[in-house]
Parts: sequence; structure tokens; C-alpha cells
Amino acid sequence: MAEPIINQLVEDFGISPKIFENLALIKIGNEVYIMSRAAVAFKQIKIYRRGIKLAQQFAHSAKYATGAIQLFGKFAAKNTVQLNYAESFMFAQGQEVTPRDKPSENIDGFVIAKYKQFSIGIGNYKDGKLKSAIPRSQVVRLGVRKGKFKHKRK
Repeated sequence: MAEPIINQLVEDFGISPKIFENLALIKIGNEVYIMSRAAVAFKQIKIYRRGIKLAQQFAHSAKYATGAIQLFGKFAAKNTVQLNYAESFMFAQGQEVTPRDKPSENIDGFVIAKYKQFSIGIGNYKDGKLKSAIPRSQVVRLGVRKGKFKHKRK
């Protein structure tokens, strides 16, 4: 699959292009959706959207959807940052965190935030801080105030 958005995912995060071989892309406006080839062929009823949103594509960049990062982030070989429990909790709430570990490539820019083997979402890493790019409509709201979360592990 030689789609520019897939090439960018491969380049940015080191995800193998083989992951996307049996999948199809549909572009609606500036949004790109990814689905199985069978979903594209299904024409029995009119469907507004098929698959999951992969990204919003702009002239020179793309903004990846949180759901797509959570699905494909486990295959990322670079530009990931491992968060501990407290950091991942704050990140999932949409807060900026200062991760203990540096990103795997140790660069500024977009990285996939992970907790253990799970991809939480994408964030912008700059000057040692990771700013969550999880949309406000998808953040975890559990009544914990910013900076007031304390986690003790035994």
C-alpha cells in the first residue's frame, strides 16, 4: 500500500508496512478512514462511515486519531515513550507530564505514549515534557485534580 498517510506512519513510528497490506483506506474530505477490504466491498446498504478514523490529513502533515494510535501503536518500533502508572493516568486525563523515561529516539515531536504494552495515545514531546494530544471528548475524567494524583506502589 503506497498511500502517503501509511508511508508517514511507517516513517514516523517504524510500523511495518505489512500491517496495512490487507486493509483499505477511504478519504472523506480531509479525514482518512481505515478498514478491511471486505468493508469497502459491502454495498448492501448505504453506510456513512466505514472503519475507524486513521487521521486528519493536511497539506504538509497529518493528525493521527487516538483510536488508530491505540490500535496500531503496539507495532511502533520508534518514537515511543514508556510512562509509569501515575504518568499514564495523568496523560489519559489530557494533562502534560514530565516522563521519567525519554522517548526511544530521544527527539522532540510527536511520540506514542505507552503504559506497559498498551498504547494510550499520541503526545507532543518537547523540552522534557509530554503534552497529551488526546481530544477533550476522550480524556479520562475521574475527579482527580491536576497535580494531586499520588500513587504508592508496594
